[in-house]
Amino acid sequence: MAAYTSAALCDIVETYTGNVTANAALVNVQSGYERALRGGDPRDAEGAPHLWSFLRPTATITVWPTTVTAAAVIWATTTTGAVTVSGVGNLILTVAADTFYENMVGETIVSVIGENSYTITGYTSAKIITVATDASADDGDTFTITAADTDSGTNIWVDADTFYESMIGKTIVAVTSGTEYTIVGYTDSENITVDSDASADNGDTFTITANGFYRLPSDFNGLLGPPVYVYPSGAAAPAMEEVSPQTIFEMWRNSETVGTPQYYALMPDSFSTGVLQTFSIIFAAQPTAARTFRYRYRVSAPALADTATYPMGPPAMWPLYRDAALADAERITGQTRGPHEVAYQRSMIAAIDGDAAFFQTSAPARMGSSQG
Repeated sequence: MAAYTSAALCDIVETYTGNVTANAALVNVQSGYERALRGGDPRDAEGAPHLWSFLRPTATITVWPTTVTAAAVIWATTTTGAVTVSGVGNLILTVAADTFYENMVGETIVSVIGENSYTITGYTSAKIITVATDASADDGDTFTITAADTDSGTNIWVDADTFYESMIGKTIVAVTSGTEYTIVGYTDSENITVDSDASADNGDTFTITANGFYRLPSDFNGLLGPPVYVYPSGAAAPAMEEVSPQTIFEMWRNSETVGTPQYYALMPDSFSTGVLQTFSIIFAAQPTAARTFRYRYRVSAPALADTATYPMGPPAMWPLYRDAALADAERITGQTRGPHEVAYQRSMIAAIDGDAAFFQTSAPARMGSSQG
C-alpha cells in the first residue's frame, strides 16, 4: 500500500487537475481530509457520524496542590577554571571549584584557547565530568559550556520529582527574588522550561501556586466520559461527577476547597486572535496531594501542509484520504457524483467498517455512544 503523505496527496491532485499553482491542491486535500474525518457514513446519511478510533485517545492528567521546589539549577553560559584532564583515554575533566551540573550531560564544552569541542557524556560531581573524546590537547585550559539556544537560561532543573505536564501555563515564582516566570514547556518531572532567562535565580527555590485550573492537551476537543482516578489496586477512589463551572466556583467560595477531588468541569481558556483555543479542567475539592486521572478525549485534528508529513490515522485511512481529495477536486469541475465521489464513498464504508473492528462490534461506533 502506498504511503500517502500530505505532499504525496497534493501531487496526486495536481496530476488530476493539471493545476500546479502553489497550495491549490492543498485546498482540495484539506477539504477532503476534513470531510473524511467528519465520518459521515454513506449508508446512513441521516445518522450520527462515525467517530474514528484514532480521534479518541487515552491520556492522563495530574492535579496537584501548591508546590515548592528544591533548590533549582538554571544556567546559560558557564566558564570553568583551569581544567585537569586525566583518566583512561583522557576523558575526565576536573576543576577546583564547583562548576558542573548533572543536566549539563549532552551539552558541548569548548576549550577557550584551543577552541576544541567535546560532548559531555557523564557527570560525577560538581567538579568532575566525562567527555566523549580525548581532551589531552586542552589540559590546563579553561572551558566554556553554553546551553542550547532553545533552553539557554530558561531550563529549570531540580533533583527531585516535582513537575507535572499540567503545570504548563502556570506561574512559577523565585522565593528569594520574587521574580515571576510562566511555565511554557515540560520535559520530565525534574525539568521544565520557562518563558524568559531565569539564570539570575540559579540555586533558589520556587513556588508554583495551584489555582484549580489544569491545562488540557492543545488538541483537546471534548471528553468521552468522566475522568477516572489512577489509584493503586485496592485504594478507595470516588467516582467523578461532572457539574457546571459555576457549581465548582461556589464550592471554592464556600470553603470546600481542599480534600479529595470528586467534581469536575471543563472551562475554555482565555482566547486571543491568532492563538489556538485551549481548555482547562477544574476540580472540587482542590487536592491536598498530587492525584492522577486517566481520561479519553476527542481530538481536534491539525491542518495539513504540503510537506512529507502524514495525516492522522493508520495506513488503512490513506486510500480514503486520496479519494476524498480527488472527489473534492472533481466537484470543482461540476461533477457532483463522478467516479472519484463513487470511489470515496466505497473507501469511506471500508474505512468505517475496518475502524469499528478495533472494538469488536458489528456496527460503527457513533458520537455519544458508550462503545470503546
